[in-house]
Amino acid sequence: MEVENEHLYDSEDCHSGSASPTASPSTSATPGISFTATPGPTQEMRNKNPLDFFRLLIPDSILDEIVKQINLYAEQFFEENDLPPRSRAQI
Repeated sequence: MEVENEHLYDSEDCHSGSASPTASPSTSATPGISFTATPGPTQEMRNKNPLDFFRLLIPDSILDEIVKQINLYAEQFFEENDLPPRSRAQI
């Protein structure tokens, strides 16, 4: 795929010392690629709580893996360290 050499800034802005360059209207982040899906949210989120939003971003499978790894770390920690009986880690 050949990408055209498009300029992000107008040449006048580069030479005038303008602090705020303007993007060229023909600049595209994905030249030659057309998207057909409808953009935006795909689930109704009105009247939802913060946990519902969190679960959209972090699925249960990821949380299960986090719990598994934390428990594995705890097992290894207790096996490798001889802790006194009243240690905070023992409680």
